[in-house]
Amino acid sequence: MSVTIRSVAEEAGVSPATVSRVFNDTAPVEQSTRERILDAADRLGYVPNATARSLSMNTTNTFGVLLPYLTGEYFPEVIRGLDEAAQKHERFLLLSSSHHTPDDLKRALRSMYGRVDGLVLMLPQLAAADFKEHLPEDVPVVLLNCAPGEHDYGVLSIDNQEGGRLATQHLIEQGHERIGIITGGLANYEARERLGGYQAAMEAAGLPQKDEWIATGDFSRESAREAIGQLLAADSPPTAVFASNDYMAMGAIHALRENGLSVPEDVAIVGFDDLPSAKHFTPSLSTVNARMGDLGTQAVSMLLSLMDNSVENNQPSQRVQQLDPHLCVRASSGY
Repeated sequence: MSVTIRSVAEEAGVSPATVSRVFNDTAPVEQSTRERILDAADRLGYVPNATARSLSMNTTNTFGVLLPYLTGEYFPEVIRGLDEAAQKHERFLLLSSSHHTPDDLKRALRSMYGRVDGLVLMLPQLAAADFKEHLPEDVPVVLLNCAPGEHDYGVLSIDNQEGGRLATQHLIEQGHERIGIITGGLANYEARERLGGYQAAMEAAGLPQKDEWIATGDFSRESAREAIGQLLAADSPPTAVFASNDYMAMGAIHALRENGLSVPEDVAIVGFDDLPSAKHFTPSLSTVNARMGDLGTQAVSMLLSLMDNSVENNQPSQRVQQLDPHLCVRASSGY
């Protein structure tokens, strides 16, 4: 039997109307009471039903957006695309970040209950099964750069594997045979896909792939320092490196300089994302453009389609879409 508002009210010792006010955000509720109701809902496994909510109130004209972070250069570009597209349809955004822990994720999603008509989630380190139980029923969801799976959510991503292949293929065309990679943490779907693109390009070119040429970072500049140290300590150090995002590419260039090496003369570097600062870095950074703004724009279009029920019958070709990346060649790879 499904858990109802009345069940939550009995568990929390309040009226059903008070529970409704908490989840629909229709009137103030004392914080201690609100927490008691939310705790009761957690214990019972209650998730609000958006359809029932819509019968008692107008739509919110708001989309919830949950990203790993709201800072840096990458996520503001995604937000810009989301916001521009949302405004064209007279919609607004409610933003939050998950900070990667299950409790933080639960709190962030809980804060959006009753406040949004649809959700855009970027949780590349999680599978849908990890957070599905925390999502309100009947609210359309678009996953950004997440692994596709057996669910009814829309999935939109850049073709990370093709991007990794493009970056590596460019270094091969520059004449390099010893090519290393700095990956993100491999629990991350994007990191695994970009590594797969690197491996595919190396295999297609008949080039050796050595474990000592694969170093793991965490998508931060700081992690690239240790990764470069690992690559330079190899018996045959790579003459070129594909860093799986621009932050690690920039960190790698700094680390190479500290080791007395020049980019691209001694080691060529290609990144991934094409952050706004990439073209202004010294040397200017060759990188794969991840179409961050387009991801935001297309996510809104997909969400509106799901809301209009124009995507039917769970057809994978309609619910899963990939954007093609493109390579930006600049000074760090030697042109």
